[in-house]
Amino acid sequence: MCAFAHEWNWVHGEALTRQRRAYLNVANVLKTYQPRARTEGHLFQPEPPTPGYVAVIEPNEKNEKEGEDEKQSEFTNARDAHYAGMYTTAMQRNKEMELMNKNAIENSSLDAAQLENIKLVPADPEKDKKEDEEKKKKAKEEYLKQFEKPFSC
Repeated sequence: MCAFAHEWNWVHGEALTRQRRAYLNVANVLKTYQPRARTEGHLFQPEPPTPGYVAVIEPNEKNEKEGEDEKQSEFTNARDAHYAGMYTTAMQRNKEMELMNKNAIENSSLDAAQLENIKLVPADPEKDKKEDEEKKKKAKEEYLKQFEKPFSC
C-alpha cells in the first residue's frame, strides 16, 4: 500500500499544488492558430498587388527572335560538343564487355556439362563434427612436435 501511495504521489502529486506551471502544448497551438493553413492551405489569402502604374516595354519582335536564335544555337553547339562521340564510345564499351563475358565463359573452369554432374548432398552434422575433431587432433600433434625439437639460433 505504501508503494502504491508513493507512486501515485510521484505521478499525480504535482497537480495537488496551487502553483501553476507554464507548459507549451505544440499540438494545441497548431490546431488553434493553424499557421500552415494560413500560409499554404485553405486559409491562405494572398496580399493584394501594390497600386501604381506598371511600365510595359514592348520589345522589337525581330531583335527578340534573333537573340533567341543565337542563344539557342549557342546552346545546341555547346550540347553537341559536350556529347560528341558519347554514343560511339558507349557502343564500343558494350562490345568490349560482351567480348569479356564471352572469354570468361569460354575460359571458366566449370562448363555446363560439369555443372550438370554436380550433386548437392545434405550436410551430416555428426560426420562434420568427427572430421573437425580429427583436424584439431592433427593440429595439436603438429604443434607439440614443434616443441620436441631443440631450439637453435
